[in-house]
Amino acid sequence: MKIKIDNKTDYDTVWLRKIFNRSKKMAERRLRKHHLPIERLRADVVYGQSLTNWTGGYAYYHSNYMKLKLMRPPEKMIIRNWYCPTLKEDRVKAMKGMAKSVAEVFIHELYHCYGYKHEDKEMFLPRKKIWIEYTYNYDWTEKYPVQFKTEKPKPVKPKIDIQVVRYQRVLELLKEKHNKLKRIQNQIKKYMNKKRYYEKVLVAKGKSLKE
Repeated sequence: MKIKIDNKTDYDTVWLRKIFNRSKKMAERRLRKHHLPIERLRADVVYGQSLTNWTGGYAYYHSNYMKLKLMRPPEKMIIRNWYCPTLKEDRVKAMKGMAKSVAEVFIHELYHCYGYKHEDKEMFLPRKKIWIEYTYNYDWTEKYPVQFKTEKPKPVKPKIDIQVVRYQRVLELLKEKHNKLKRIQNQIKKYMNKKRYYEKVLVAKGKSLKE
């Protein structure tokens, strides 16, 4: 399965792809027994609107599309959270387990892509009363601490002095015109020599010359 990620958040896309690929392999070990693999999957990643430390999403049944809604990093939180002073502190703690949260949501939505609904026993285990994604082992996510996009420094364009540029252009044009003038002067010299030659020949033969 190839995964196309449209990432509209500040989370690093390479980091997300590593988690998606690892989660996909885990889920497909169970799903492959009953379903054909999805060849191409599109995953849109955006920020969720919830004010809690919540990561979720949705997917269409029997499709190759899902959308993951990730919680905003603490530094990207909206200021209106004034009524909950500990929310930002809680979110800092939640960021430590962000890789696990992303993996759980990805597997949950992947089951929807394969056609499973919440009421299906393959998704919700009635005996344990938990979702299927909580039965997986996520110890590996500890190796993937949350990473964010790094802004590439924009190349500094050298300041161009337009007058110097124009001066250089004038010099190029002058050189071009001088070369052209030299060619014309050589051609005039060549034809003047021919003119004198034919005048001498024609006068020797007594022929009249007409300009």
